[in-house]
Amino acid sequence: AYWPVNLTLMTIWSEALADYATAGTCLVIAVFSLAALASKKLYFHTVLHPLSIARGREIYRLVSAGFIHYGLQNMILNVVMLWIYGSRLESAPALKSSFAHFQVPLIFFLSILMSNLISTLFHHDEFEASSDGSSAGVLGVMVSYLLISPSETLLSLPVIGGVPNWL
Repeated sequence: AYWPVNLTLMTIWSEALADYATAGTCLVIAVFSLAALASKKLYFHTVLHPLSIARGREIYRLVSAGFIHYGLQNMILNVVMLWIYGSRLESAPALKSSFAHFQVPLIFFLSILMSNLISTLFHHDEFEASSDGSSAGVLGVMVSYLLISPSETLLSLPVIGGVPNWL
C-alpha cells in the first residue's frame, strides 16, 4: 500500500535534485529565512513595510521580504511546495530551452515583486502594515506549472485518486 507513495516521493526527489535553479532558489530562501529567524534586527530590516518603502525609499524590501519568514513552519511549507512545483515546471517538456533553468527563479522573483508592490500601493500610509514570506512566489510558480501542464496529475487523493491539474 505504501509503495506507490514512496515511489512518487522518490521520483519528485530525484527530479528536484536534477533541477538546480529550483533547488538553488529553495536554498536561498532557507538560508535567508534562518538568518532572519536568528536575528530580529535582520528580520525587521528586510520585512515588507510599505510605509518604510513609501517614505524611506527602502525599495529593497519589495524583494527581500519574499526571501524571509517569521516562522519555521511557513518557511518549510513554502520551500517544499516550491521544490515540488518548481522542479516540475523546470523539467516540463513545453518549457525545454536554453532558458528553462532561469524561468522558475524569474517567475518566482516577479511574482514576489508584483505582490509586494501591490501591497505597498494599498498600504503605503499604514504604520502597522507589514508582511514576509515567499507564498506569492510559490503561488506564481504553482499556477505557471498548472497552466503549462493542465492534463498532468500531481495531486493524488486516497479515495478520489488522481486529480488533474486543470481542476
